[in-house]
Amino acid sequence: MSNNKLLISEKFIKENSILDENLESKIVSIAIKQVQNLKLKPLLGDKKYQEIIDEYLKKVNDSTYQIDEEIKTLKEDYINDFLIYGVLLEITTSLNYKFTNKGTKTISDASAETINLGEIESVKKYYRAKFDAYKLRLIEYLSNREGVNIPSSGKGGYNTGFYIKPEPNYIEIAKARANKTGRRF
Repeated sequence: MSNNKLLISEKFIKENSILDENLESKIVSIAIKQVQNLKLKPLLGDKKYQEIIDEYLKKVNDSTYQIDEEIKTLKEDYINDFLIYGVLLEITTSLNYKFTNKGTKTISDASAETINLGEIESVKKYYRAKFDAYKLRLIEYLSNREGVNIPSSGKGGYNTGFYIKPEPNYIEIAKARANKTGRRF
C-alpha cells in the first residue's frame, strides 16, 4: 500500500520546477511514482523508505503530529530536490510521445513543433546531470548519518552503457601484446 503514497505532490513539483501549470496531472503523478519506486527506494533501502512514508502518513492522519526532525531534514533538504529533478528527467519522453492503438505518436500543438529524439536526449542529458548531483548529495547525507546503511543497488552512478573494468589486468595485457608481436617478457 505504501508504494502508492507519493512523498511529493504534482502541485509542489510544478511550483518548484519549470513544468507548466496546465500539464496533465496524470503524467506528473506517474513520473513521481516511477522516480520514487525505481530510484529513491533502492537508494534509501526499504526500511528507511518505509520509515519516511510512515512519518508523513502519521502527519496526514493527525495534524498535531510532529515529524521526526531528522526525517523532515532528509525530505525537505535532499529528497524533494532529488524527486523534482528525477521527475523532470523521466517526464521528457512522456511529454513528447503517446502510445495509442495506432502506434506511437509524437505529440504536437497547432503552434508548437515536435522535437526529434536527439533533442529529447539532449534535454534528458541536461536533467540527468542535475538529477545525479542531487542523488550524490542524498548519498553523502545518508553516508554521514550514523547507522544508515545505503544498499549497494542505490550507490550506482550514471550508466553510459559501456562497461569498464575497475582495474585493468596489466599482466594479461602484457601477455597479449607479447604474443601478438612474438616478444616474451
